[in-house]
Amino acid sequence: MTSRDPYQQLIENKFQRYNALADLAAGDTMLYKVATEQKGRQVRVDGKWVTDFASCNYLGLDLHEEVIASIPEMLRKWGVHPSWSKAVMQPEPYLEMEARLAELIGVENVFVIPTATLIHHGLIPALTMKESLVLVDRHAHNSVQTGCAIAKARGATVETFRHNDMEDLEARLRQSGDEPSRLICVDGVYSPNGAFANVPELVALARKYDAILYIDDAHGFGIIGEDPSPEHPYGRKGNGIVQHLGQTYDNVIYVGALSKAYSSMAAFMSCPARLKDYLKLHIDTYVYSGPVPTAAFASTLAALEVNRTQGEQIRRKLFHLTKRMVDGLRELGLAPDSANYFPIVATPFGKDADAQEVARILMEEGIYVTLMLFPAIARNKGIIRATVTAENTEEEVEQFLRAMKRVRDRDGNLRGAA
Repeated sequence: MTSRDPYQQLIENKFQRYNALADLAAGDTMLYKVATEQKGRQVRVDGKWVTDFASCNYLGLDLHEEVIASIPEMLRKWGVHPSWSKAVMQPEPYLEMEARLAELIGVENVFVIPTATLIHHGLIPALTMKESLVLVDRHAHNSVQTGCAIAKARGATVETFRHNDMEDLEARLRQSGDEPSRLICVDGVYSPNGAFANVPELVALARKYDAILYIDDAHGFGIIGEDPSPEHPYGRKGNGIVQHLGQTYDNVIYVGALSKAYSSMAAFMSCPARLKDYLKLHIDTYVYSGPVPTAAFASTLAALEVNRTQGEQIRRKLFHLTKRMVDGLRELGLAPDSANYFPIVATPFGKDADAQEVARILMEEGIYVTLMLFPAIARNKGIIRATVTAENTEEEVEQFLRAMKRVRDRDGNLRGAA
């Protein structure tokens, strides 16, 4: 038998995707970079200071002095990482985190696990059984799709439905027959444009067909919340999309991430009391994962307090900055896709090469964004995605708009889709 390099064989077997990624890395001025310093939302990349519109620390709590100051005492008490499995033992701060998160979003219980990805990979299979039907929105996050794939490998039937298409979803529910359970999986807020899931209709369909609605609100938690008004466009408290759209948690499992708005490595899932003991035993990633890092105990608890005392002010600032960016792009004749003025501002530029050229110009102008190209999205649907945070400044937003004006003036082909 001829000896072959197994690594090369792997690359050859996956050559189309590998080549696309290799080409992207070779031409992308904003991929696999290393930041060597940070001052506010200024970061040094390749020896040059650039303004960061690529991070998702929406509330700016990664730089908040009260959050930073909360960590040393927790480290002294618990070390850098208590390494028990949650099935064996958990540090007391876990209980306080879970109690306060449950109170904030308005549910009986939550479980905290280090990441939303771990939750999806463990919880979705735990909510299904052999011959269960799982219906997943075509645009749901990759980690949700993977959780569904694990459920399928264990015997569930998994189907996708058209994005936010309630007629397609109901048709599939109507045809579902006597499956032992039905699970509908969606994002709460979709990236890259900040569009909301149609939660009121999704909830109604879940109740009509005795299904569970599974909502991944990784982006929405911390930003949007209850009682939206002209004074509070994002709503109050940052307690998520279910509260923002005036719904209850009947038939709903809610997943929130703390890594974005709260700048902490942790995530949580709602847990109805009648499911608590069952889920503790059946979520593999709960039983077999360790706890979050100790710093995340402290930063989460401190962030919850900052949210209570300063959250509305922070969210108003964030809305103001985002609105200025979106309105400014539209004044330039560009076409930002930014639903609800959510702080994800996506501007399409079509051809991948055009989007890469836009990224090059922005880098020259000292602006760092997320460049979204194939294979992350469809080929020649290139997007420049800017994420605004409360630690950005008005001058940084104006700097971004000046850079985008240069893009517009550089070449009519780089103006984005109108």
